[in-house]
Amino acid sequence: MSRVPSSRRLATVLFLDIVDSTRIAAELGDRRWRELLGTFRQIVRTQLKRHRGHEEDTAGDGFFATFAQPADGVRAAVAIARAVQEIGLEVRCGLHFGECETIEGQLGGIAVHIGSRIMSLGGAAQVLITGTVRDLATGAEVEVEDAGTHELKGVPGSWQVWRVTKLEGSPLPAPLDADQAREIRAGHQVSARRSRRRRLVTLGAAVLGLAALLAIAGVLTGNLLAPPPVNLVKIDADTNLVTSRLSDGYGDEHLPNALWLVNGALWQGINKAPNGFEGFVRRDVRTGEVIQKFELHAEPSALAIGFGSIWFGGLKGPDSVQQWDPVTGRVLKTFTVNGSIRSMDAGTDALWVLGADGALFKVDPITRGVVKTFDSQTNMPGAVVALGDKIWVCDCEEHRLVEFDPASDRVSRTLTFAQAGFLVGLSDTAGATTLWLLDFEAATLTPIDATTGTAGQPIGIGANLHGATVAFGAVWVVAGDKVLRVDGNGPKISKTIPMPAGFSAGSIAADPETHSLWVADCGCPIQ
Repeated sequence: MSRVPSSRRLATVLFLDIVDSTRIAAELGDRRWRELLGTFRQIVRTQLKRHRGHEEDTAGDGFFATFAQPADGVRAAVAIARAVQEIGLEVRCGLHFGECETIEGQLGGIAVHIGSRIMSLGGAAQVLITGTVRDLATGAEVEVEDAGTHELKGVPGSWQVWRVTKLEGSPLPAPLDADQAREIRAGHQVSARRSRRRRLVTLGAAVLGLAALLAIAGVLTGNLLAPPPVNLVKIDADTNLVTSRLSDGYGDEHLPNALWLVNGALWQGINKAPNGFEGFVRRDVRTGEVIQKFELHAEPSALAIGFGSIWFGGLKGPDSVQQWDPVTGRVLKTFTVNGSIRSMDAGTDALWVLGADGALFKVDPITRGVVKTFDSQTNMPGAVVALGDKIWVCDCEEHRLVEFDPASDRVSRTLTFAQAGFLVGLSDTAGATTLWLLDFEAATLTPIDATTGTAGQPIGIGANLHGATVAFGAVWVVAGDKVLRVDGNGPKISKTIPMPAGFSAGSIAADPETHSLWVADCGCPIQ
């Protein structure tokens, strides 16, 4: 019989399994163990998909997967090790990079054997890698410690093994305490039972509800069949009409500036009571449909968009900055500045980071290093806005705007106004550059001539003022039950766009390509 031809390719192999699975299965019993195992597999597959991995095989409580890039494999392993602890489980992971052989659809070869043997050396919450993975995973900021030299069964020679200790500056989790893990598993089972019970109750309620509807001839139909609340709307900037409404449950309750547009995608911070800040969703900018969700348990203190990336301040500490890939949501780099971060903005050649003490950091977007630190000479800095070769810093509570010139390392001028508030952006119409200042307490929007420093007449917005954006030659203000369009030489409110019933406009972002705006419901009371 002729031998079936094989194919070879280089790949990063990942092996992982549940630590102490036999003991846990005995502890839970067959039915509860199957339920927990199902949740575990869902977690693993979610992370494999997120990090571009391919599931080669699964058996029992173990997985075998491959990745094109070693960095993706390490990220997936660490993410899985963290995520499974939330259901009271621990995994051990082993990774190796080498040549694999495919025979009759099955991946094998010495690299696969090495990956499996490396995993077997690990313990709870450990990610072990070979030297080739360590050397090639350069883009992942992997920190390791020596895990010793080992002879691997069935593999010639001795192999140096490394234990991953940090990824992108974040330490790997410590193993759960045995009692803590047991309590988490018990809580997961209670949650699962409640979920099943809710489904049964819902089914029963639906049957009873149908009978009731038939009995009372539809008197309550309006309440029982009411559609879910709208949480996102799209506005056509040409017609000033709402053209799309979404009701997908992703809200940003009381979360300011929760929408932004980057690299053709709409991003939204999600914040839902009583859980608080939950992370972000990435949406299709044309339809608004959710493409991907990124779970976080820390709310950023600042955000900037520029140089093909999203920059978050404060996620890993008050002085930290994270650079994210806007397409994949992958963390590209984590670094720190010397002080707590208040605001950030992307200029023409640098990322500008404003510290809570008024320090202004110029960051090289390529090296992600602080090039220089300036004193913005502000007392209570609120926001930084990069405008050409000048940097504007809002000394908001002091009723001042400071124009800083990095070239001369000095404050060019300081503008003082009667209004307090926050700098929300700038517009450039017919050669006239205007800064816009929002005063939330007074509920006003004030134009400021950037050339002369003269403040124009404040525009009264009324109650429910939550934010604004500058786009399409106008300022768009989100104000609860309405969105206001401000433009003209006045300037003045030229259009009031009503929102759907029960919708409270709280955040707004503009899409130049479709000439439209997206508005999110903040769940704020409408006065």
